[in-house]
Parts: sequence; C-alpha cells; structure tokens
Amino acid sequence: MSAPTEQPRAHVDPVLRLEVEAFLHLEAELLDEWRLKEWLELFTVDCNYHVPSTDVPDGDPDTHLFFVRDDHFLLGQRVEALLNGTAWAESPRSTTHRMIANVRPVESRPGTVSVQANALVHRSRANRLDCFPVRYRYTLIRGGPDQFKISYRRATLALEQLRPAGRLSIIL
Repeated sequence: MSAPTEQPRAHVDPVLRLEVEAFLHLEAELLDEWRLKEWLELFTVDCNYHVPSTDVPDGDPDTHLFFVRDDHFLLGQRVEALLNGTAWAESPRSTTHRMIANVRPVESRPGTVSVQANALVHRSRANRLDCFPVRYRYTLIRGGPDQFKISYRRATLALEQLRPAGRLSIIL
C-alpha cells in the first residue's frame, strides 16, 4: 500500500473528524494498555507500518534507512516479541501514555480516509521519562468492528536524533 499524500488545507468534515479521532483514541488506548494483539487486529492484511530515521524524516522506505519498515507479518512478529518478553529492551515493559492532537482526516476516495495527526508519546521505564513527539500519517479503510482498518501507518519522529532517549523499543 502506498503512503498517503499530503492533504490540502481544506474544510474537514466534523463528523468524519470525530469518527477518526475516536478510532485514533482507541488505538492509543490499546497501545498504552499493551493490548497489542487487539491493536494488531486494527490493521489490514496488506498493511505497512513505517518509522523513518530522524536524519531523513521524509525518506522513501525503498531507498532510505528506516527504524521500522513492517508489513503485517513483521508487525505480528514485533507484537509477539513484545508480549512474550523476547524483545529484551522492553522486558520489563515500559509504561506509555499517548496524547493525540490536530487530527485532520480527508476522505480521499470512497471508503478511504487519509489522516494527519500529531502525538506526544511518553515512555516511563527504569526511573526515566522519555518524550517522543510524533507526526502520524494514516490511510484508513472504512469497515471492521472499529469503523476503520489501518492500511498504512507512518510515525515520523519530530526529533533530530533519538538522544537522550537513545533507543526506540516501543511502538510509536
């Protein structure tokens, strides 16, 4: 699935915005509560999840290095490793808290919604608090028990480098 294109500054349908915000809040809740198997069910089978490196935030996953470049299979492996403790960097797991803001959905074609949003993800672990400002880009497909399915998710860190956090072991 291709990345959503940048959205023009246009009027946002308030009903669509509320639907998308509710969906993004559900996603944040599932991640913060480590209900990762339920979170994985929000994705289509042909999904892509990307986290570009901080040095090329607008990079192309085919030509640039990415922190995360997962399809559904790899995303499932990531979830399994986090849940069974083999992702040693998250054992014991972090406590996370997400704040979602500036949600801008546009129905790009019938049944498909392109979304831009900002978030602040707090991670607390080992007496340390790290903050990750994130720009999200989604392509959502209407349908499923939660109104939408995620076919594309891109979490771009609004940081020049990972320091002082030093590592990215949580799902943004």
